[in-house]
Amino acid sequence: KTASNFLMGEVAAYLKEEKITIEESKLTVDNFAELLNLLKAGTISNNIAKSLVIDILKTGESAKALVEKKGLSVISDESSILPIVQKIIESNPEQVAAYRGGKDKLFGFFVGQAMKETKGRANPAMLNGISVSYYGVDTPLNSLANITVPEARKLFVKPFDKGALKDIERAINEANIGITPINNGETIILTIPELNEERRREYVKQAKSIGEEAKVALRNIRQDANNDIKKEEHPEDEEKRLLEDIQKLITDYNKIVDEKIAEKEKELMSI
Repeated sequence: KTASNFLMGEVAAYLKEEKITIEESKLTVDNFAELLNLLKAGTISNNIAKSLVIDILKTGESAKALVEKKGLSVISDESSILPIVQKIIESNPEQVAAYRGGKDKLFGFFVGQAMKETKGRANPAMLNGISVSYYGVDTPLNSLANITVPEARKLFVKPFDKGALKDIERAINEANIGITPINNGETIILTIPELNEERRREYVKQAKSIGEEAKVALRNIRQDANNDIKKEEHPEDEEKRLLEDIQKLITDYNKIVDEKIAEKEKELMSI
């Protein structure tokens, strides 16, 4: 049925427009079957398959080659996602520690890293960390809605209870993942932005903001340490030495923050 739909729909329309027969096109039994197999396996969505069949008619390229070249495959199984998540965790120990310590705004940073690793493809796992206040109870988003990937850069979030739509929209906005949800009254639509220059600069701005938060935390630590030292009533020379040691330590860590932010800016602008 899927094959006949394609042949009677997209293929027939293309042949009519180009005024050629199917034999004159570059579509073969093998590359058409390969496309259908990718669709059946869930590697690509139906909308992506419709786009690819036109490319195949024009170029004769294999479906797999086109999917790889355009980065259109959908990562959805846990075995594919886990290595990416593990890599992000291992590469960003400071951010992970800060997030676990309550810096919830870093969730957006991790989404950005995941987008970079997956070449910006939409992935339902991007929403795994979001909780929705559903009748006053914090509930994981993925237990309240069906999340699908109709296209390479789109996520559709369709709630099982339509009454939860606004709560889900609010939760996604508050998660600060850098994507504005669109509520069409039935479904929440998330369009994953491409990492163009403007988007990269937004991530750089976010990174610098995180760096400033780190410096504020360091200043607070310095103030607390200084207060503790003064309360201990050390001899004047000893107190001066301890305060200088604290200042040197904070200065060193501020330098590390600046270096990390500079590295991140360089990385983001060269993606």
